[in-house]
Amino acid sequence: MLELSGRYILHTSYSSRDESHFHDFRSVETMMRMLGFVHEVYKRKISLRETAIAYSPSQKVHSSNIYLFFLSKAFLDTRYINSEEVQFILERYATGEAIAYGILLEECAWQKSPLGILRVLPPDGISITTTDLAKPSIWNVVGQLIQAEIYRKEGKTYFEKDGKLASEIAQENERLEENLRKLKEIITGGSQHIVRWDIMAQAAENYARKGDKRNSLKYWLDALKIARENADEERLLSSLCHTIQLLIDRGRLTEALEHAELCIILAKKHGNVEGEIYGLWGLATLDSVKGRYENALQTFVHTHCLCKQYNIRPSLISMSLANIQLCKKQLGEVAFYQTLSRLENELPKDILPSFDITVY
Repeated sequence: MLELSGRYILHTSYSSRDESHFHDFRSVETMMRMLGFVHEVYKRKISLRETAIAYSPSQKVHSSNIYLFFLSKAFLDTRYINSEEVQFILERYATGEAIAYGILLEECAWQKSPLGILRVLPPDGISITTTDLAKPSIWNVVGQLIQAEIYRKEGKTYFEKDGKLASEIAQENERLEENLRKLKEIITGGSQHIVRWDIMAQAAENYARKGDKRNSLKYWLDALKIARENADEERLLSSLCHTIQLLIDRGRLTEALEHAELCIILAKKHGNVEGEIYGLWGLATLDSVKGRYENALQTFVHTHCLCKQYNIRPSLISMSLANIQLCKKQLGEVAFYQTLSRLENELPKDILPSFDITVY
């Protein structure tokens, strides 16, 4: 996820008759806050009985830069859609100063209203009330697409202010396009669990960046459960790669061992070397924690060799060397060199010298 350079404030407008839909949206709003996409949220509830309000742009409207209009027949019947406030928002949207979307709650003639210039979510003309998807799932899709638009806006900001390479921007855009394609597939009948897994994984990564390992583990375990329940081995493997070290850090060693062993099995099944490395790293760390330094040494050496052979994660290469030196200290030189000698015939000849250790 990109680190956001701006401060994003969300402003929502909806009819009092659509209060229940706004409450459904609150779960998405909460998740976007937690993930750091949105810093504040303002709401404008339009009463159907209000006829004399001018709706001039307030300070909250001026300070916001993401606007959502909840489109329904009741909303379009209000005076609000012809107000100065709406005109102000549409002008900001047209000039690229703000993000704005219509949220299509039901089929209505929104295209013939002043809001007809907006892009509408969900995509492809699907409304919240007519889709076959469960409400939490369709609202999650809406939230994901809004987050994708913030990514796009951030990509432009990074390029202009921080000199981000055009190739990096292009790669980020390609990734976003792939995410949008998957989300559209979900809406039209794909697997709903992918959206749920992605949201849990994003939350876990966000907590990890903040140094909150407890909540990061919680959300990765939720993601793992979703993947396991849906027999999604690709996402199950990704979840396992993240949970192993977190479980060790929390002292949950039995679970960590189970996750490491399953991680290696799935990684070998799918030819995923990086997944195998994470599983082996977990086993080596567990052996080290339990004082089994000879076993730990062998596995750390094997992990190091895989990283070097496939040029994976330079940080793991240096970390594995540090752990190999720790095992040397704990085992003593004689046992250490004896273990390395046993490994000499099993490992590539050009790998062992990288340990900067003479094998006797």
